Amino acid sequence: PTRRSSDLDIYEKDFLGKSYKVARKNNDDMVICGNGYMSENGVHLQNERVPMAVYLKSNNVSANRFVEVYRFFRCFWGKLIDIKYFMKFQQIVDENNVRVGASIDTYVILELLLGMKKVEFIQDKLHWYRYRENSVYRGCVDIHRIAQGDILLNQGFKVAKYFGINQSAEVQTFLWDVYFQHIKDTIDFVLCSEEMCDKDKIEY
Repeated sequence: PTRRSSDLDIYEKDFLGKSYKVARKNNDDMVICGNGYMSENGVHLQNERVPMAVYLKSNNVSANRFVEVYRFFRCFWGKLIDIKYFMKFQQIVDENNVRVGASIDTYVILELLLGMKKVEFIQDKLHWYRYRENSVYRGCVDIHRIAQGDILLNQGFKVAKYFGINQSAEVQTFLWDVYFQHIKDTIDFVLCSEEMCDKDKIEY
């Protein structure tokens, strides 16, 4: 199965066929395709994310390969997932949605990876994300937002340990860089907020 957002993303008509064929041939737990971006009125943009055609096997994952493909774990869309893992999705969301908030997609994928034996990436751009020019992320500025960086950092290290690469300096540096980018983005969001006074911004 896969998931889609009714207003934000579009799949190529052969997404399921190509992904399923690859999954059946290689007994994959998850197949991840590349994605492009389109404007709000459906015009294809130049931006794209297309992975290398690689495997992640639980007993044979290199540090640099993990770093290269981590960005494809950040959203739930554009993936075909074995039913036994897919059925865990809603339970994970229900149990963690409040504390993880806007980072729930990444958290779910990282959680599902724990236990998977093989993940395959295909070099086909089969999913399109609709980019909204005037969209603004207006998440809550509360203790949960602060904690999301810590949650994803710990989750990232759990997955790295599962793959046996948590002691790699390259992986450690990468995960900490992701964490500090989250902190930076949170600070930027607070500073640009028109709903908070200066006192509240400083206190936060």
